[in-house]
Amino acid sequence: MSMAITRGTPNLPAELYREIAQKFDHLKDRSTLLSLALADRTWRIESQRLLYRALDDEAYLGHYRRALRRHTLFLESIISSPALGLYVTTYCQLKLAVDPDIGYCEFNTFSESFVELWHLTRKALPLMPNLKHLLFICREGSGPRVSQILSPECKFKLQTLSWEFNQPDDLQDNFIPFLRTQTSLLHLEVGRWETCPEHIDLSWLPDDVCLNLNSAACRVSSMEHVMRNRHIKALRLDGYFQDDDHSLPSETVAALKRLQYLSIDAFNSFHKSMGHIDLNIRVLELLQWGKQDIEMFPRLPELRVLVLMKSEYDDWDPIRRQRVARQCFHQCPKLEYLLLQDDPNATQRPRHYTKLTVRPTSSDDGDGMDEEREENDDDDDDEEEEEDEDDEDEDMLDSELEIHDEQ
Repeated sequence: MSMAITRGTPNLPAELYREIAQKFDHLKDRSTLLSLALADRTWRIESQRLLYRALDDEAYLGHYRRALRRHTLFLESIISSPALGLYVTTYCQLKLAVDPDIGYCEFNTFSESFVELWHLTRKALPLMPNLKHLLFICREGSGPRVSQILSPECKFKLQTLSWEFNQPDDLQDNFIPFLRTQTSLLHLEVGRWETCPEHIDLSWLPDDVCLNLNSAACRVSSMEHVMRNRHIKALRLDGYFQDDDHSLPSETVAALKRLQYLSIDAFNSFHKSMGHIDLNIRVLELLQWGKQDIEMFPRLPELRVLVLMKSEYDDWDPIRRQRVARQCFHQCPKLEYLLLQDDPNATQRPRHYTKLTVRPTSSDDGDGMDEEREENDDDDDDEEEEEDEDDEDEDMLDSELEIHDEQ
């Protein structure tokens, strides 16, 4: 008796393919997704849905050659197959593109590629109507011009925007009009601490623009302005605090009490300048900290997560680290996690952290403190670093993907 043998891919429901594909990570499982995209049309659709969902430079920090190639392939594929742009929800490009009419690009092997990436970005962004998160920072001193990148052809409604520009006229003429169209914007960060401090203050932001913001990065001097008329819950503050105590308007006090996430240089000076009010902060990041900051933590009764970066201590041995950790958990009864930067004087990324938490102990369990390393494996190398051995294979697979339309 003979038996019929069914060959080929079984006809599974499309939603099942999608559910399976969703189990993969678009960064960690990139090679697997690229292979699936070559299997058949259904797998290609679901794989590309993940592969084109996000491109984030954080994964390639310091790896300029690799990042430049992946951004170029990513944008070229969207331009050649616009349907792929429908999948993009996150696009982050950090210090790669150069506006040829503004920026000076020091001559090297990649000069023309930086300029070409600018043109590709300008053409591809309008093809991403579902874009929700945009970070765009050109190479130093090279733009971008809002009118060239955020053109009226861009129909997306962003939720987060991090943007740097060095053209003052762009602010009033183009950037503010663009922000008026972004009624769904939840987070805004303009300029960079190192290169554009005059734009970070957000004092130029009109009171009737971006009213739905709940997160922002700004200077201390413009904190009250930004929080006025907006339900801000998260702030990243830069600048110096007043040394003397001063009374705050009741509206500002109420706004500060709404804060749940705060990133600042030092908590002690911040707390003094705010009039010693108790805050409801749940997550606190201190870019610089010392003994006086830790002593102020009892004024944060709701603190759950604490991140300590650059320290005043030159000697950061394990004993001192354990002592600081115990003091933090003692001062903050609701604290669940403490992240300590391993090298308290490190200023360059990637940074390495030790995550500490407290567990119930018996008399035999020691100090009851669990320790876990939080590491980023990316190296902060120059543009000539060695590439991974499989980069050539990835390029070949990427070039296969760029010619496929999804419809």
